[in-house]
Amino acid sequence: MQSQTNKPFYYFLHKFYGKQKQACPICEQDWKLQVPLHKLYSYKCDTCLLLSDEGSR
Repeated sequence: MQSQTNKPFYYFLHKFYGKQKQACPICEQDWKLQVPLHKLYSYKCDTCLLLSDEGSR
């Protein structure tokens, strides 16, 4: 899809419960956003093209 649109295609990881780790699960870089993207996504890794939410508590 990314090659057809020439735009980045992010994969969404849903966290059902608990807190997400501060590091990306693939590259282990910090991926916690200071301000949630679209008031929905709290985590974003531009290297691995991943998005995630905070999850329920």
